[in-house]
Amino acid sequence: MTDLAADQPEFRWSSRLSFVLVASGFAVGLGNIWRFPYMTGENGGAAFLLIYLACAFGIGVPLIMAELMLGRRGKKGIVGSIRAVAAESKASRGWSWIGIFALTATFAILVYYVVIAGWTLDYIVRSGAGSFADMRPAQSIAAFDALMASPGRMIFWGACVVVMMALVVGKGLKNGIEKVTTILMPVFFAGLVLLSIYAMIVGDMGQAVRFLFFPDFSKIDGNTVIMAVGQAFFSVGVGFGTMVSFGGYLDKDTSIAGVAGTIVAADTGVALLAGLTIFPFVFQYGLEIASGPGLVFETLPVAFGAMPGGSLVGVAFFLLLFLAAITSCIGLLEPLVSYTIEKFGMTRPIATAILGGLIWVLGFATVFSFNHWDDLYPLAWTGMFADSTIYIVQDMIAVNFILPVGALLTAIFMGWITHKDIWRNELSSSSRLVQSLWLFAVRFVAPVTIILILAFAYIG
Repeated sequence: MTDLAADQPEFRWSSRLSFVLVASGFAVGLGNIWRFPYMTGENGGAAFLLIYLACAFGIGVPLIMAELMLGRRGKKGIVGSIRAVAAESKASRGWSWIGIFALTATFAILVYYVVIAGWTLDYIVRSGAGSFADMRPAQSIAAFDALMASPGRMIFWGACVVVMMALVVGKGLKNGIEKVTTILMPVFFAGLVLLSIYAMIVGDMGQAVRFLFFPDFSKIDGNTVIMAVGQAFFSVGVGFGTMVSFGGYLDKDTSIAGVAGTIVAADTGVALLAGLTIFPFVFQYGLEIASGPGLVFETLPVAFGAMPGGSLVGVAFFLLLFLAAITSCIGLLEPLVSYTIEKFGMTRPIATAILGGLIWVLGFATVFSFNHWDDLYPLAWTGMFADSTIYIVQDMIAVNFILPVGALLTAIFMGWITHKDIWRNELSSSSRLVQSLWLFAVRFVAPVTIILILAFAYIG
């Protein structure tokens, strides 16, 4: 175990459940509770959901399996594991650049992710203080705009997120990540279930169910497909290198197909529960279902302000949103720390502190892109990003380009370059049918789908 040789060389997950909770904690994040509902609202409800589910299981599961196999076989971070598997397959060491690609995207995403996670802390405090009571839509929008106009507040809350994230990761996998996540995730799941039950009682659950589960296929077009595939890809957490790092500590008798399916099922279940929590409030109070990213931060406070016990419900909701965010932050930071330890021989606490400081400082650019630098377009000379702020450029390039390309190269590497004895050995606990389906998916389904997404996004 190169990345933990100094402090816990024999680490293994305490149980299969512990691994699933940690991996699910990484996969379940703002993409499920913040991004999924507004993406669903903007792209046709159930029609979008059906495509999302097909992509999550048809593409997400095979790619997670590929990353877990890489980690368990290479027993290092993403760069070292790819290099080790390439050497075993008598392939070029150059394939390890896939790992650098993934880590670049992970770092870029984490820089702005901690800023958005900080918004949830701000809203927990404001909801607890009763700031949403009898709030009208215009007031809610103004309140969110006031946060965006306050770099000091965002920098402070971002620092809180970074400190909490670094304290957990700095303690290592056993005493930090596993211990904390196996506590937080059950609390998160239970809280979300309770909140969805409350939404069923107080909100318009019938309309929410019709919206989420009765598809209108007339609303499906090329854009719907692209958005659904992109959301599934982002949500299940492939392409970051985290699953490779976590896979390095799986026991040999753990079924990779089984845990991959469980992770995606948990991730998808949370997304659906989030929809069943948010949309009943939206429909009950006549709010806009297609209000974009503002659905959570601009629209829901209006509902919380109008309902009985709204302040308590608001605190509970934004606390759950924060739990989802912080567990994802922890999962994003881990492969970066692992690589830094492996590359530079640092101790884990020092590597974590340096990376945490860099992420916080570079996050200032994200913060300023919402206020002082909101008219700064770093790629104004391009056609595609001519009107994009720093934050939008970070998000678009990392999520819509680097991650898909990295996953495409990973699929090609595992499906076509890796020696068949390696993946057969890693999937020995699965049936021949499962092995054949996985191979077909990583050789053909995933690459073709990712190429089409990139073509539509950047050419069409």
